[in-house]
Amino acid sequence: MCSCWKCSHQKAAQITSPTVVQLPPHAANVCSVAAGMRHSVVVSTSNNAVFAWGSNKDGQLGLGAAPGIVPPTLVPLHRTGVIVGCAAGANHTALLTDIGTVLCCGSNKFGQCNVADSGRKLPHLQVADLGQCGDVSVRVSSVHCGWTHTAAVAWTGTSGEGVASTCGEGVPTPASPDLVFIWGRNNYGQLGVPADPVDTPRTTLATGTTASVTGSGTRGGMARHSFAHDGGVRALCTGSEHTLCLTTRGNIYAWGWNEHGMCATGDTVLCPNPTRIVPPRNARAATHVGCGAGFSLAVFTQMD
Repeated sequence: MCSCWKCSHQKAAQITSPTVVQLPPHAANVCSVAAGMRHSVVVSTSNNAVFAWGSNKDGQLGLGAAPGIVPPTLVPLHRTGVIVGCAAGANHTALLTDIGTVLCCGSNKFGQCNVADSGRKLPHLQVADLGQCGDVSVRVSSVHCGWTHTAAVAWTGTSGEGVASTCGEGVPTPASPDLVFIWGRNNYGQLGVPADPVDTPRTTLATGTTASVTGSGTRGGMARHSFAHDGGVRALCTGSEHTLCLTTRGNIYAWGWNEHGMCATGDTVLCPNPTRIVPPRNARAATHVGCGAGFSLAVFTQMD
């Protein structure tokens, strides 16, 4: 059963209490859900099914050129492997497979789908290219969407033995993933590199202390951040235009839009590079992080 607010009811202007979404009978065992600005996605472990509904203006449902408001509809997967997770941006969608690849569809205006030469709209699912920041074999463990950017937590080479998924289909891995790949718009430093206020294409590789970034063939770019120095990545979350990364040692790094102080830098200046958040007094390691559009949350253990 799947319940939501303001979801798949075409005639209702607003739905202000939980309402059951009528999925097809074989769509049992929903294991992952995501909501974009005007669309929703669910992953079902029954028959490896993905259902999407809502606006398909930019192809974010992966249903081709289906017009208008679409009811819950089975998304064609075309031998993509088992889907184990989903995420939704404003007008794009990302799916994670059991072999650690990422599939994207929808708006690619700022490169948020990371599919070269695909134009501004991607109406069908395609594999995102995560090999642009170096000649590495990438295995993704989780995928996340901001408003116009996408982030993936990953291992490279042979360090990842499986996918830690929301659907339980991945193989347990002995080591934490240590990389964050992030792509799309960078007008507020969402990629964790200096902001590009005019959204010009990035065509050269620039390296910093923990990151590298390169062009994606469209407006925007792609960056790779390593957190191996802090034990790897425990959790990642995205706001509309900022990102938080929690490491296995309990430290939090923030970057991106900071107009309302959501990067916890003590000011409201853009935070274009991953910056370690100073924990509150009497707090020890962080255990959880969360992002709203313009605010952030964290849970810390308390000192004795």
